[in-house]
Amino acid sequence: MRVHREVTFARPVGFRPLSLDLYVPEAAVALCLYLHGGGWRVGGRAEPPFPDPSFFTRLAGLGLAVASVEYRLSGEARFPAQLDDVTAAGLFLAEHRRDFGVTTDATVSWGVSAGGHLAALHALVSDPAPVSAVVCWYPPTDLLALPDDIDAAGGRSDRGPDSREAGLLGGPATGLPGL
Repeated sequence: MRVHREVTFARPVGFRPLSLDLYVPEAAVALCLYLHGGGWRVGGRAEPPFPDPSFFTRLAGLGLAVASVEYRLSGEARFPAQLDDVTAAGLFLAEHRRDFGVTTDATVSWGVSAGGHLAALHALVSDPAPVSAVVCWYPPTDLLALPDDIDAAGGRSDRGPDSREAGLLGGPATGLPGL
């Protein structure tokens, strides 16, 4: 297995370069674009979905190439910048996967929480680098309903201008027409 760290896949104008870490087994059956969670405002490519630093290496040991992708957080840029970043990573890997030893064309968009939200959206806009499958672990799928869903689950929601979704969208979801 080979690991390629800090592979720059995009340089958005006015922002920091964006990187991914790529874990490549000998004969990958699919390439997974992993998108971290963190409410769109925290997290990074070095954070697997479980507190196990060997998680991506172990997953590659099962035959899956994994590209753990960073995207601009909500404090850096408003939506759709995050989706643009994920799409850029998908296009970069579609063009360069063989340079890194990934021979399969199968691509899985996989994300956790906020990353799951982006994975689902990525599958909808992934042409010309189509996604073969999507794996979303507990993604928010209806931002207007998110505060009520959190309340119903016994959590403490935030409907104000400092909420996670407001950070992503530039204002509370309920106050944005057309959402």
